[in-house]
Amino acid sequence: WAARRTSFADAVDFVGWYHSKTSDTLGVARNDTYNLYLAYYLGWTAYGRGNRGDAGVQRYARATEQMARDYAAQLRQCAR
Repeated sequence: WAARRTSFADAVDFVGWYHSKTSDTLGVARNDTYNLYLAYYLGWTAYGRGNRGDAGVQRYARATEQMARDYAAQLRQCAR
């Protein structure tokens, strides 16, 4: 069995695994979308050294964080 980039299930599995390893390696909270994005974009070494990218990267990380909040709100509505 090999993971495929075209498989949604494989992609979601990878993202979950990568963020879990990021949390364990760098101490980023598993629900901290902003910093998980920065660590993914910049790489563990750069992020671990304190690099947080330029304004454009930070803007995209904030947009990703907002998207996660929007999805969480939508999911809460589904539970009703």
